Amino acid sequence: SCGVNSDIVNDTHFPRYSARESALLWFHTYQYLQTGTEAANHLRELFTQTNVSFIREGVTNVLSSDNEMSNDAASSEESATNTDAVVLNKAGWIASTPRFSGLCDAGLIEYDGQTYLISVMTSAPDSTSHRDQVIEIAEELFKTR
Repeated sequence: SCGVNSDIVNDTHFPRYSARESALLWFHTYQYLQTGTEAANHLRELFTQTNVSFIREGVTNVLSSDNEMSNDAASSEESATNTDAVVLNKAGWIASTPRFSGLCDAGLIEYDGQTYLISVMTSAPDSTSHRDQVIEIAEELFKTR
């Protein structure tokens, strides 16, 4: 019903799907979270507390940089740049074989009265350098807001 490839329903080991399908799933998750039910609010809270978030790191980097530039351009009293963003996400990674290799993160960013959806899907194996690259992608995507 979400418009994604129904084959992922049966792939219980390591589902493979596209960034488009990931974005569709998150779009429907966003709609569900907007219902404000007790279960939706609980799920929202869980998504804001993920231990690993490449998106959150990227957004934080961008907003910190924006804030530093604002502070350099004006006195701190005059530059009240909003650096608070809420990121709801679910990252994933695996690096066991070429067939099962991936690094991704997808979710929602609530910032300055707007909600943004980001989905980054790669076939890169999990490593520090690849994680840094995914963070950089999240940064660049968020900058386009």
